[in-house]
This record gives sequence, C-alpha cells and structure tokens, in this order.
Amino acid sequence: MRDVYICYESKDQEVAEFLCSLLESDEILCWLGCRDRETTGDLRNAEQEAIKKTLVTLLIWTPAAEHSKRIKRELGWSAEVYHPVIQLRLDGAGQNQPAHAELEDAIVLDSQSSKLAANKAKIVSTVMEQLLSCETDDLMGDSGLLLDESGQDIADNSAGGGSAVMSAPKSKTKIFRHRGARKPGTRVIQKAKAEAARKATTDAPATSATATKSHTLAIGVGVMSLLLTAGGALYFFFATPKANTQYHAALKTAESLLQKAQTSSGDIDTWQQAEAAYRKVLALSGHENDDAALKGVNTALEAKAEALATQTRRKEEFSSALAGIEQTLQELQAEDSQETSNPGAWIAVIKSLDGFRATYSDLIADSPFDSIRKTAESGKSRAVDLQKAEHLKAEGSDSLKSGKFEIAISRLLEALAIRNDSDTADLLIRARNESAHKNTPKELVLNVGSEADTASLKLIRIDAGRFIMGSPLSESGRGTDEEARPATVEYPFYIAVTETTQQQYQAVMGTAPGRFKGPTRPVTNLDWTDTAAFCKSLSKQSKRIVRLPYETEWEYASRAGTSGTFHFSGGAPFRDRQQLVVADGREGFGSGPKGVFLGQTMPVGVGCPANAWGLFNMHGNVREWCADPVPGAGERYVMRGGSWKDPLSACRAAARVIQYKRNKDEITGFRIVIEIPDAK
Repeated sequence: MRDVYICYESKDQEVAEFLCSLLESDEILCWLGCRDRETTGDLRNAEQEAIKKTLVTLLIWTPAAEHSKRIKRELGWSAEVYHPVIQLRLDGAGQNQPAHAELEDAIVLDSQSSKLAANKAKIVSTVMEQLLSCETDDLMGDSGLLLDESGQDIADNSAGGGSAVMSAPKSKTKIFRHRGARKPGTRVIQKAKAEAARKATTDAPATSATATKSHTLAIGVGVMSLLLTAGGALYFFFATPKANTQYHAALKTAESLLQKAQTSSGDIDTWQQAEAAYRKVLALSGHENDDAALKGVNTALEAKAEALATQTRRKEEFSSALAGIEQTLQELQAEDSQETSNPGAWIAVIKSLDGFRATYSDLIADSPFDSIRKTAESGKSRAVDLQKAEHLKAEGSDSLKSGKFEIAISRLLEALAIRNDSDTADLLIRARNESAHKNTPKELVLNVGSEADTASLKLIRIDAGRFIMGSPLSESGRGTDEEARPATVEYPFYIAVTETTQQQYQAVMGTAPGRFKGPTRPVTNLDWTDTAAFCKSLSKQSKRIVRLPYETEWEYASRAGTSGTFHFSGGAPFRDRQQLVVADGREGFGSGPKGVFLGQTMPVGVGCPANAWGLFNMHGNVREWCADPVPGAGERYVMRGGSWKDPLSACRAAARVIQYKRNKDEITGFRIVIEIPDAK
C-alpha cells in the first residue's frame, strides 16, 4: 500500500519523478501513473484499484493538458473513496486560468526542478496535512498490494523497489488482497510529528514571515497528530475546500427539504427526498457519526413512518367510505329499475362524493371515484326526470277529470317524452278520445260533387286504442310477415263505412273506372297515385284532411275489438247470403265449410255483415290501398282485406299483400280516412 498516487502526463514525467523523490526522501511512499500512455482496459482497472489503495491523490497538470477525460476519471475515482486531491499546476508562463473546468484550487508551481526544490517544504507539508486528515482506522486497517499474474507488486516493479512509472502489463492484471503488509498509518503519524519538530528547529534561515508560517504549521500538525492519537475523527473536507463546499451545500439542501417535509407531513415523497439528502451529507462527510446528518436522517425516517401510517389509515378510511357509497348506489339503482327512486337520495350521495373529493383529493386518482360520480349524476338526472314525469302525469289526469282536454293532452305528452309507461299512454288515449267525443259527432256524412252530380260519404268515428296486430302462429293461412305484436292507434279518426263507390269517385274525379259497373259497386282499376289524387281533391272540397288509412288503423278498425281470424264469430264464413264474405270460397277455410264464388264485385254493404263498429266489406269484395309504403321495398305499398277473386285466407284481418304503386286491376279499390284535428 502506498501513501500517495502521483498521476501525470508523459511530457511531465521528469517533474513527477522529481516530486516522487522529494516525497520519498521524507519516507512518503509514492506510486507513479502516466495518464496519457496507451493503456488497455485492464490497466485502467488496475489504476482505479491503485487509487483505492493509496491515501492521497497528487494530480499534476498544465493548462495545455489535452486529456480532460482521463483527468475527470482520476478525479471521479478519488471522489468515490473520498480521497483528498492535491493539484499541482505546472505553469512557467504564469497563466491564471485552469485549462479544465473541473480543476480548481490548484497549487501553481514552476516546472523547473530547481524551483520545485525551493517549494519542497510547501509540497511536503501539504501532502502531510492531507495524509493526517485521513482517518486513523482506515490507516491501521488491512493493507493491500496490486499484483500482476506473476505475483509481483505492480507498484514495486522498478529496480529501486520504492516507486515505479506505471506501464501496461503484458497480460490481464489481477488484484489480490495481501495481509501482513506494513501499516503505513503509524509511520505517517510518527513522520508527521518528526517533521513538525524538525521544521520548528532545523529549517534553513527564513524571513520573519516564513518563520511564523513554519511555526504555525508545526503547531497545526502537532494538534492534528494528538487528535488522531486520541482516536478523534477529522474529516477530509476540512482540509479540502472543494469537498467542504460540497458538504455545506448538501447540508443546506437537506435542511431545506426537511423543513418542507415538516410543513406537509402527508407527503411521503418529500420525506424520502429529505432522508436521501441527509444520507448524501453523511457520504460527503466521510464519517458515519456526523451528528447533524444522523439527526436529520432519524428525524426524516421517524416522520416518514408516521406519515406512512397516516396515509395508510386515510386510504383505509377512504376505501371503506367509498365502498359504503357504492352500496348505496346499488340500492338506488335497484329502486331506479322499478322507477321508484327519488332525486333527494341521489343528491345526498353526490354531496358525500364532493366532500370526499375535498378531503381525499390525493387519493382520488387511484380509485373508481370519477366513475361513481358519473353514475350518481346519471341517477340523479333520471330520478329528477321521473319525478317530473309523475308531476306532469298528475296534472294531465286532473285536467282530464275537469274536462280540460287540451291541457291534459299537452301534460301527458310531456310525461310520455320523459317516461313512456303504459298508464300515462292510456291516459293520453283517453284524453284524446274524450276530446273527440266532445268536439265531433260519432258519424260524419259528406256530400260531395256538384249540383248536377252529387254523392254522399258516410264515416264513423274510431276511438284511439291498443290491440294485438298480426296473427298467431296457429292461424290457418298465416303469412311470414304477420308477426303478432302490440300496436297503438294514438289518435281517434273517421273512416268510411264502405269502400269508395263508383258514384262517389265520379262525383269527385269525373270518371268511374271498374269492370263491373254500378253506382254502388266499389270503384276498381286504380293504382296508388289515383287514390292519392282522389284524397287531395276531396280534401280541397271538404276543407278536411282526407287520406288513405295507415295499415295499423285499417287492421284496428277491421277487428273492431276482436282478436279472431275474421271479425265475426265462428272463424269461417256462413252460407247465408247476408253473412257472406265476397271472395272465392270454393276451397273453404281451415276446417270450415266451403263457400261460394260469385265471380264479381258486389255492391258495397251487400252480402256480408258489418263488424261491431259498423264497417262493411272489411273482408273481401276489393283489396284496399293503405297510406304507408313498405320500408326498403321501393315504390311498393300494402293492400289489405282481400278481394272477390282471392281465397278466403287472403281476406283475413291480418292478411297483407304488397304491390307496386302503379299497379291497377279489377280487384283493387280503397276507402278513405278523415283526421280529427282537435284530437291531436
């Protein structure tokens, strides 16, 4: 083990060797290392290990040095083991600025050997002070040698056996621990004492100022020696300005972080930063018993433990409370599914959540808080809407009882827009029907045409209502497009008692198409556009809204409150002429008896019974166009009721026929509907 590692550049080898001889003349063992010689990675590792095995690094450099990376590496290795670093700047030209930003506080020397010798006392005393600043325990511990594969100490491979210029080994270098080597710490302390005594008495003549400086140095060395002998610990940073500055800066940072942490006890990260900062102070102090740093670490650790406990407790409280709120939400959602929840309960949950946000804002990000908050807002909104719907429904019901139908209809429509329940829909249907009863007669008769050619149209008012549209799977002759489903006729309306006759069509349009002639026979050979033109003309004459029935209205009116295949009982036509369906009955229907085939249309209202609402020919005679097109089928519309030429199965209440709007033939006719404006 060596006392001093001297690192230099090849051009300064002479200076380095001279300094080595000066120091070794005072029994300070040195190891020389040339930083810019071509080296291998193994030798760089050996150099790093060598620095670890010395006590002080002596760094020789010049302002013209070109090996900043190597110098930085040497400084870094020294810092890792808390080495004192003595910088000797060789500067014959008297320059004042360092060549490298990482170098500062250097001793400036002339490179000439004669002048270096004149500075022997300064160099030796500086090295001695740094050696004495190293801790006694480190000096008295296990020593180590740097050996190559042959077992020879790399530091002692010169002929002189004391110092050596470091060179690259021929093979990979190995580092071995070697016990039993001398303990240089004892020699250094003894040498320091002897040097202090010698300088006080035997130095060359000097000026008064020089004598005073030497005397002061001797006293300082003596005091430090006594402290070491007593087992006291002196930190190297007291002798190294750079390390001292770093220590105090780190201590100031640690104190600042500790103060910050104490003002925010719940912030675990800040306590951890404070603890790390104080540990850095301990590392810079080079002593494990630095009172200020240890106190700071202990304070930070204790407070961190307390803060962690507080945070854990807060997390448990938050999770428990949030779980309670979630349970409440589930109960409210169960009530909401039954439409019985009220806004007050939801608002209470939302207030609780807002309070939690204020109290536990630091924990919100790691919880399902936002999702729960959105659920609560949605529940409150629905509960408010349901409450509003109930209020509107109550207003509508009261208005209906008092005969204020317009108000009743308006309130019930608003309630249905919020909550589409059957009770409110039934109240709305009732309000519209009673409004129609009050404002319109049960029957409506229109006289159409000119004075020279007149005709009358009789219509019956049909109340709004609900029914099952389509046919059951068991019905004979059923089509695939007759799925049974609930349907609603929302408005009362007038519908013609019979199909439109040739006389009625003639009075409005001036012509009477049809194969089988007769004023009371149904008009035929009309396509959908012809019927629309008739409705438009009649609307203009009557100043009413005249149109074809929608398919739902047609089947609702045809059934007249029944749910069978036909509107009359028995499920099949009767043989009696007055109860005959005008159709091709020769094949019969289902298990019923066979009927007859007349081969032509019949005058409307003849040969068949009226249904319960007074409508004729809802089964057979002619097919009837409806107002609504078939979705996705182009210009095709539905026809209902069957005709004189169709089998009985095509004349059922649910039977449908799809036809192009321009199709016209001898089996196609229509009947009209007139809207009741007051009912809407």
